[in-house]
Order: sequence, then C-alpha cells, then structure tokens
Amino acid sequence: MKEVMVLRDPEKVKIVFNKWRGKILDLLSKKPFTIKELAEILKINPGTVFHHMKILEEAGLIEIIRTEMVGNIVMKFYQAVAREFRFDLLETKDTKIHSIIESKLKKIVDALSTYRINIPDDKKKTILKQIAEFWDLENKIKENIEVETTIKDFSADIQREVFILVSLLELNKNEEYIKKRDEIIKLLDNYQEK
Repeated sequence: MKEVMVLRDPEKVKIVFNKWRGKILDLLSKKPFTIKELAEILKINPGTVFHHMKILEEAGLIEIIRTEMVGNIVMKFYQAVAREFRFDLLETKDTKIHSIIESKLKKIVDALSTYRINIPDDKKKTILKQIAEFWDLENKIKENIEVETTIKDFSADIQREVFILVSLLELNKNEEYIKKRDEIIKLLDNYQEK
C-alpha cells in the first residue's frame, strides 16, 4: 500500500467523488474489509457495496489482499491501494471536477477566518491559486516517498505518524517547497488579526 496516491485521471477523480465510493475508500484506506463488513458499517445493501467495489477495483483504487474460506464461502478482504488519495488541483481539465475542487478550496480559504485570518474578497482568487500550487507541489513530493515493506509490522496509526514525520523531512529538504511554504505563511500572516 502506498501512503499517497495523487489522482490525475478525471475518470478516477469522478469515481472517488461519489458519496458511497468515497466512504468505502476512506474505510479501506484504514484497514481491510469484506463486502459484508462494509455493508454492515455503512448500513446499506451488500449488492450496492459490491457495485461500488467493482468500480473502485476496476479503477485500480482498491485490491483484494487476502481470501479466507468460511465453510463453502470465499471471503475476500479488500484494501485501498493508498492510505490517502489527493487530487492534482491545477492540472484538472474536467470542468465539473475542477469546479468541485475549486469550491472546496474556496471553503478552505473562507474557513481561515476561524483562525482570525480574514482574506479580502478581492484577494481570495490569488490566494486560492497560491494554495493550489503549494498543495500540488506537496502532492508531487509526498507521492514519491518510498515506504519500506517492514513498516507493515506496525499498526496503521503508527504507520501514519511515521509517514507524517518522514514527509515533513522530505518536504523541508525541497527548496521549491520551502520557498512556496514561506510565501504562503507570509501572505496569510498579513491577513491575520493581531
């Protein structure tokens, strides 16, 4: 399992933006489940789960990691191929997906006010673009971090925390990232109430 997978294919992005597939993918990024287990957790019909799982599997976003025989029934355990799925914010050409991502970014910029960072309306578009560029660069760095297979000996929580530490190390070695990070910090600091 990779830590980060950046989705650049508009079809895969559309698949993930579906309500049920997004929830299934989120669950499978934490630990393996069978279709029956997912149906119980999500409180939906196993047939509906199967339909969404088939789409996710065909898109290469989930995989069967093991099978178990229970009587005459083969139980298949599925897992996401990555712990975190991110989107290439600036490269997205599909207008519907672009508008969904842009809408999310706008909400993030608006939510900065909860930290007393108030961006004037005439500056929001510029800041939104800078944040998108910053995150896209972060995506490119994070998706190339190699994970040793022996880390699987540790719990998912420990694996996640280790990845956060290692990704911070890698990000802070990248001069372009440091430059963009410092620009964003300075920019946001200008709008933070003192």
